Amino acid sequence: MERARPDLVGRYLLDPSLPPPGELDALLATGKVRYADATDAIPESARILHSLSPLDPAAAVLDLWPAAAEQRHLVRSATAYDFIPALDPERELADAPERARYRVRFELLRSARQLHVLSHSVARDAWRLLGRGPRDVVVVGAAPAPWCAPASDRADARRRVQARVPSLDQRYVLYPTGSHPRKNNERLVRAWALLPAPILASYQLVLSGDLPASTAHHYAHLARSCDAGASVTTTGLVDDDLLLALYQGADLVCFASLAEGFGLPVVEAFACGTPVVASDRPPIDELVAPEHRFDPEDETSIARAIASHLPEAGGPAAGAPSGARTAARSDAIGTAPTWADVATRTASAFDALLDSSRPARSTGHGRSRRHAMAFVSPLPPSPTGIAAYSWRLVEELRATGAVEVDAFADGPTPDQRAPAGAALYRARSLPEVELVRGGYDSVVYSLGNSHHHLGALASLRRRPGTVIGHDVRFTNLYRHEHGYPGLAPGGFARAIRAMYGAALPDRLGEEGSLSDGDLDRYGVLMAREVVASSERFLVSSSGAARLAGVDVGSALAKRIGILPFAFEPPVGGAFADDRSEPPHGLAGPARAFWGASATAVPAGTPVVAHFGIVDPAKEPDTLVAALARSGDQLAGAVLAFVGPISDAFAVELASRASDAGIGRSLLLTGPLAPDAYRSWMERATVAVQLRRSSNGEASAAVGECLASGVATVVSDLGWARELPGDAVVRLPVPASADSLAAVLVDLVRDEPRRAALAAAGRAEAGRRSFASAARALLEIVESPATSGARRRDVLF
Repeated sequence: MERARPDLVGRYLLDPSLPPPGELDALLATGKVRYADATDAIPESARILHSLSPLDPAAAVLDLWPAAAEQRHLVRSATAYDFIPALDPERELADAPERARYRVRFELLRSARQLHVLSHSVARDAWRLLGRGPRDVVVVGAAPAPWCAPASDRADARRRVQARVPSLDQRYVLYPTGSHPRKNNERLVRAWALLPAPILASYQLVLSGDLPASTAHHYAHLARSCDAGASVTTTGLVDDDLLLALYQGADLVCFASLAEGFGLPVVEAFACGTPVVASDRPPIDELVAPEHRFDPEDETSIARAIASHLPEAGGPAAGAPSGARTAARSDAIGTAPTWADVATRTASAFDALLDSSRPARSTGHGRSRRHAMAFVSPLPPSPTGIAAYSWRLVEELRATGAVEVDAFADGPTPDQRAPAGAALYRARSLPEVELVRGGYDSVVYSLGNSHHHLGALASLRRRPGTVIGHDVRFTNLYRHEHGYPGLAPGGFARAIRAMYGAALPDRLGEEGSLSDGDLDRYGVLMAREVVASSERFLVSSSGAARLAGVDVGSALAKRIGILPFAFEPPVGGAFADDRSEPPHGLAGPARAFWGASATAVPAGTPVVAHFGIVDPAKEPDTLVAALARSGDQLAGAVLAFVGPISDAFAVELASRASDAGIGRSLLLTGPLAPDAYRSWMERATVAVQLRRSSNGEASAAVGECLASGVATVVSDLGWARELPGDAVVRLPVPASADSLAAVLVDLVRDEPRRAALAAAGRAEAGRRSFASAARALLEIVESPATSGARRRDVLF
């Protein structure tokens, strides 16, 4: 959850009566971990309290649902692993006090607004036992631990097991089990004794789990009494290293349980590449195909399933031909889910719960009404990516049905447009429109570091609101504000002194701008006034939040929050331009492909592409040098810079490519219409999106590449550093041409790796949709803004 949606969880609460649950270093680093009895356990931003152990009879009821949560009117949700005791109370709850404790917790669970379960069968149990509907019960699933992986050598894994389990000296069938009667251990031992003699002579049955010595002795005695000799052994409770080796070294896992909530050992075995036969009982039947299941109450059925899935063991097994057994073993290895999948489903469930639990607002006449929002931003056709981003965000805000949006077009571009259904005004008209309208519930400013946002800066000083900071550095915005002819000179320097006082030299900004050297030397961001004037200042990453916090100081840092950056495949508008003439002096393929779509590239040609504005800060020289150094390994590949580029830099870049010996491989498209831009993204083999530094911005071009399924190389800094490691290839800053060349050669040649990157990129895009960003923004602006805290927190 913390990797997928760090914005969603406000605290991870520990039971002070128990030891910590495993390694917590990564979570401790977030600063969110508290003991449940801490004074600040429940933050002001919390809206949901989610319990991961709601039916634990050892936990006090007041710990499961603390009084502070009741007083704060938090929404209650919980994870229910199974309802086995409720389904069979005579057997499972024979002890009267234990039954009473369970019933109290069961009723507490009934009052939860939302239940998370691990399987569809448990979901059906919840519907029947609790009277809940499908909307209230969400199947989130479960996954094996990250350490589960196939063995490179099964025999070597078996030797590692035998070194720690002296009683094990043969190949074996594994059952990860426990001592509870529903684990069905006795019946499995009796079934094992029915196997043909060659199998009993070649294999052992290993029962691994929390089995007391007396219980282990019982199973050994049962095996001898059934003429299975010493072929049944137990390990007791094992650590993760031994459990992994047990999975990896087994020829088969036999999961004979009579009842489960999920069946985690099954997917652990799958993740370790070990075939599985299992009980034909829910929810195991959701994991294992019918041909690999058996009747767990029929010893003959269990024995037949085991025998038919073992390799040849000195003779025919259960009458099955060898080829049939080989195919059965191969088919018995299923697909293991991942925790990323579970986290995504869980986050979606919490988003839906947050949306459904938002209190209705009143007009004062007893009627609920929709949230009224003013959204100030440049809009298409403004030549800035923020315009296209704001358009999509406004579209999705309106699609929620919970908000009315009036758009206020910012910047000098004429004829700006708003999405259907949104009223359109000029940014400078905000005070008058709000007065006539009778006020807005919220004002949102979409702010970047250019002259397209001067109207938002002026309005923000008069009317505080929520700022979506697409950058954390605003030096260029202030330079434009004070750089128009006719203004008194020195305004830019005065703005710097007003923010930073004597902390910076008086001379800074006297020339109306800041040199690259001054920016590097003093780290000037000029974010202080914007954050101070805002109710909240929302950035796209935790790195950007830290950067802004350094600039504005601890008092204002409380207003800084994170609104995850949304992205999707390019839909048009970002770089549309009517210009078709290439720069004077540009020659060769660089000129021939100017304004062209990717259909002009011959089929089968590898395309290494850079998307977006072509600027020296994005290290195009490194990309040119890398392609040159790849030599014959990328012979025939082309290097395409897809997006706007200044005339002078286009000629300069083409000259450098010619000097490096790849002049005929360099393609420059210049600004493109949406369809042509999209065609290059669909055609690209690899995208390279490097940067020398970060000002807290997120890259729309990187997001479009991921959403389009393009294998993408990025610089390991800023927003890109926080993307999932399986979705991008990261290079250190600054990247060397040699290291980039090696990565390009590898990616162009390795189609499976590109496919894996593409799948992970699309998955990340699914998590970062504009619809989810709109819902998150609406939650934020509807919450009190005293400290700028995000009120989407879930407590675990």
